[in-house]
Amino acid sequence: MCSWNEKQILLLWASLPHFSFSWFPAKIENIIAVAKERGVDVIAVTDHNKVYKGPFLIDGIHIIPGSEITTKEKEHLLAYFVNEDIEQGLPFEKVVSKIREQGGLVSWAHPLKKKIFFKKRK
Repeated sequence: MCSWNEKQILLLWASLPHFSFSWFPAKIENIIAVAKERGVDVIAVTDHNKVYKGPFLIDGIHIIPGSEITTKEKEHLLAYFVNEDIEQGLPFEKVVSKIREQGGLVSWAHPLKKKIFFKKRK
């Protein structure tokens, strides 16, 4: 597992884009080839409700393991640097807690998709 500073550096490189094999059916080797061709150093793989468990470095390209998790409220959270799947359908706050328990970082997948993101939570 990376230290917090290494995580922050990798996330800056990745700029929070993410790939989901469930939506983009490609082999990791194809994504790596395109990343190398375009000069990308880091990618994040975040399948829906499933953690990427492949190698973290392929042909010089760093891969951030993660998952895109659907909450009870039908919001999607991105979990970076997690190792274990997190159950979908849990309340928003519980998903955040589960991500942090694994030492992961949390981000919204689609922050402007619903106005609910801007409502104050209890």
